[in-house]
Amino acid sequence: MPTLPNPRHEAFAQGLAKGLSADEAYQKAGYSPNRGNATRLKANESIRARVDEITEVVSGRVVDKLTITKERVASELAKVAFADLRRAVKWGPSHHTKEMIDGTLVVSSGVTLVDSEELDSDTAAAVSEVANTRDGVKIKMHDKRVRTAVEN
Repeated sequence: MPTLPNPRHEAFAQGLAKGLSADEAYQKAGYSPNRGNATRLKANESIRARVDEITEVVSGRVVDKLTITKERVASELAKVAFADLRRAVKWGPSHHTKEMIDGTLVVSSGVTLVDSEELDSDTAAAVSEVANTRDGVKIKMHDKRVRTAVEN
């Protein structure tokens, strides 16, 4: 079923499919508050069919995203196996940073983390932990050794 010809009816159906109450969906679609009209519109056969269709499509997308396949598992394992720590951490004698923390100039040399906003998704998937410790920041990558159920 294509989108409904009446844009407000389509907006109403979209709102219902998102889980809004009939009253909320009715008002978000641009109608003045009217519980009776919202209830009647919700009972409309075209609206019900459109809500069912939207819900079915969304459910299918969710199932597709949750489906675990050999290819998907292999892809995730490859991200870990081929991860390069240098994409997440910068270090070396020439790598110095200066920053103000609570009015104090802090100079660190040697090791800094790459901002999470700058990480590519494969590298981010390979990071298992980032934590502040009393000794500084710690980053841990997932173990690259693949263990099978038989080994465990």
